[in-house]
Amino acid sequence: MSKAGSGMDSCQAGEWVQSEVETCLLRNRQVVAPVRNASAPYDLIWDRGVDRLRIQIKKGRVRDGVICFTVNPRGRNAKGIKPKSYVGKIDAFIVYVPEIDRFYFVPIGDAPHGATHMRLRLAPRRKGGGQKSKWANGYEMRFELERKAA
Repeated sequence: MSKAGSGMDSCQAGEWVQSEVETCLLRNRQVVAPVRNASAPYDLIWDRGVDRLRIQIKKGRVRDGVICFTVNPRGRNAKGIKPKSYVGKIDAFIVYVPEIDRFYFVPIGDAPHGATHMRLRLAPRRKGGGQKSKWANGYEMRFELERKAA
């Protein structure tokens, strides 16, 4: 399958990203339980020994030195489209970015409230600034087993 999962519809792409995240966690001897219920707000349970986290898996895209991914789904009600919230329904996002083959762990409390997307900066802005930016390296997932293999 292609690295970026191109040529797939959104459902297939979501399943592919979920399998990449599950594979990463399992290769690093993490205990995970996939949730195969389409109406559940989370995609897997990650048992870290000290806690169990409800994880929503997202695909990130790199644009202009920034990883972008959705943090609040949009739903339709009688008055039109409005954002829903994952607050209280999940504990964190795991974001897989195929272009750079990296995984990011983002606690729900770090996601912007009311916004539909979150951005993690990979590189400094061209015109300076960025003191308030959320930097991707602070969220990157690293495992002891991966470091020993490198």
